[in-house]
Amino acid sequence: MALAAQNDARNVKKLRALLPTVGHAATVRELLSHEIRAGMHTPSPPPKGAVLGGSSAAIGLTWLLRSLHFAALLMKALGGDGDAKPATAMGDAYRRALQPYHGWLMQSVFQRAAKSAPAYDEVTKRLCPDAAARDAAAAEDLCAFADCGLQLVAALNATLAELQLTDLRKV
Repeated sequence: MALAAQNDARNVKKLRALLPTVGHAATVRELLSHEIRAGMHTPSPPPKGAVLGGSSAAIGLTWLLRSLHFAALLMKALGGDGDAKPATAMGDAYRRALQPYHGWLMQSVFQRAAKSAPAYDEVTKRLCPDAAARDAAAAEDLCAFADCGLQLVAALNATLAELQLTDLRKV
């Protein structure tokens, strides 16, 4: 998960660095529209999909959304069933959120990482060290995070789709 967190941090840094260049952009839609007008992307609807500029806010946002989608699906599985095995939950979340955009190398890296996932009780201990509050708080917080995260992913993916900026390429 450390590699994923580092990748997310790079994408957040990329977005923060780009914001001053389009100071007038008050919304994500305005920022993405500015990039389209600047010729940074080749918009196209699925099934072909867009080609996003490598140093753009759109590509950074795309990967942050994919990562958030994965995390939200994982948290929903863990929060909804205290008996869920993190490795199984990770595999299911990965197949739905990230695998369609990863080539064989990234898929094999993920499969190895998922096999080393700690048990559910170890995950909840890390999230909530206080044993008395852990069980109820963990399930409630994980589900709340998942619900909010999935709503955000859906809303921002709808914006990308509307602007024909859904990039379907694999890495």
